Amino acid sequence: MLSNLGRNLEESINKKVNSAEMKKAVEIAKKMLRRGTSVDIVAEDTELSIEEVENIKGTLVN
Repeated sequence: MLSNLGRNLEESINKKVNSAEMKKAVEIAKKMLRRGTSVDIVAEDTELSIEEVENIKGTLVN
């Protein structure tokens, strides 16, 4: 039982860390896109997929 609890806690922490990393990557991508950086470069630098960057770009208001 304790090992399951430890595993669940570890999974929860990993999700929060991954969520924070994703949030930061999205904010960086938005900033880069607003500056006119190409989708390919944004994807490479943020480690987001091209599809994710294109979706982010579609949400930006010029």
